[in-house]
Amino acid sequence: MNNIRLTMSQTKKIGLDILVEFDKFCKEHDLQYFLVYGTLLGAVRHKGYIPWDDDVDVAMFRADYEKLYELINAGTSVRDDLEWRSSRLENWNEPVLKLANKNTTCYHRGDISIGIWVDVFVLDNHDEKIFKVNNFWRQVHIAKCTTHFDFSKKSIGKLLYKILFCWKPLMSIAKDIDARIKQIPFNGTISNMQWSCYDINDADVYENPTEMEFEGYKFCVPGNYEKYLKKVYGPTYMQLPPEKYRRSHGTEAYWIGNEKELNKYL
Repeated sequence: MNNIRLTMSQTKKIGLDILVEFDKFCKEHDLQYFLVYGTLLGAVRHKGYIPWDDDVDVAMFRADYEKLYELINAGTSVRDDLEWRSSRLENWNEPVLKLANKNTTCYHRGDISIGIWVDVFVLDNHDEKIFKVNNFWRQVHIAKCTTHFDFSKKSIGKLLYKILFCWKPLMSIAKDIDARIKQIPFNGTISNMQWSCYDINDADVYENPTEMEFEGYKFCVPGNYEKYLKKVYGPTYMQLPPEKYRRSHGTEAYWIGNEKELNKYL
């Protein structure tokens, strides 16, 4: 059995395969999700992946997210070669739920990671104070996962965080982040409080969800996706950024097995 280094094109196809199965699972179990972040931008601007991007992001409201966890805890699988990972399931060190391909492995931020995955974010009521607290601990979490440092200001900051918070386990940080969120009352503003991404939007952005093409398939998107994208990426989101900003996540993906098995996915 050999580990085969995957090209970006192959990585994208496996990520798309996971998304297709996730979509089927959600429709079967009456779960509402949305394409978000670069995946939504890719659907609108490119009808697929952003050319230099290779990951997939979706999000759910808290009620659907909790229903999804009930299904996971009951042993309801998506497909035999796919697995759920998160700190809540105690099989990964991040709070963000991931659906990963078990026949792959990745090197992410310099460390071995899980297989190629789809991130499933949760949309919660927004609270600015808790958002800032979670964002601080998110930065600590990222720093503790970092293994390669240089002399840049950003890298030195990560190293200091890693040293100062060496006593705090990754799993504990992840669980604390999730625990702060659940008691926030509805106030008309929604965001990804769990991983503190700057996608703070009015709740009406997600009303009347529709479907949009992504790599030849139809997936769910927020009804007011234009308002969402303007808030997250600015009013010029349809324009390509300068080449210096066209960066991938730097993830190295490998297939665990033989090439014949890999070709079934491609």
